[in-house]
Amino acid sequence: MRECKEDYGLETEPVDFKFLVNYKHDNVTNDTVFVSRVPEDVTVSLNGRTGFRWLNIAEIEKLELGFENVKIISKLKKIFKSFLDQVYL
Repeated sequence: MRECKEDYGLETEPVDFKFLVNYKHDNVTNDTVFVSRVPEDVTVSLNGRTGFRWLNIAEIEKLELGFENVKIISKLKKIFKSFLDQVYL
């Protein structure tokens, strides 16, 4: 969560995040992936980075993430469906 502010200038609070998955890779014992909704009009500070863009679930599915891809995509779909069900009830 700290990286959101440091890397992209996004102001977030821990309550804004939903746990997605833990995964193991290389020499790292455990990494954790969270997902968060952000306002549509948010401004992202790239700090010299290039290639940043927002992706929809279909675009994410085409990526080769290199770690727990199937598990992450499956959980993202559930979270997005839950969000859409709440918005469009």
